[in-house]
Amino acid sequence: MTDKAELIKIAAELAMCKNMPSPFFDDWNFPKYMSYKQRCMIVGEAAIAESQCREWSVRIREIANNL
Repeated sequence: MTDKAELIKIAAELAMCKNMPSPFFDDWNFPKYMSYKQRCMIVGEAAIAESQCREWSVRIREIANNL
């Protein structure tokens, strides 16, 4: 596989947020004793991580296109 193809593959995996925590409450099995504030904090951090992955995906794709 060429370097360009490998970069595009990585960009696609980042765009899909492969193996990243879900930013949706329903995807988590939070214990009932966990406070709503803690749940929101965890889901919020997961949403930030997803956003960062998508940003990196765009940047990597741009690099691959310039090769």
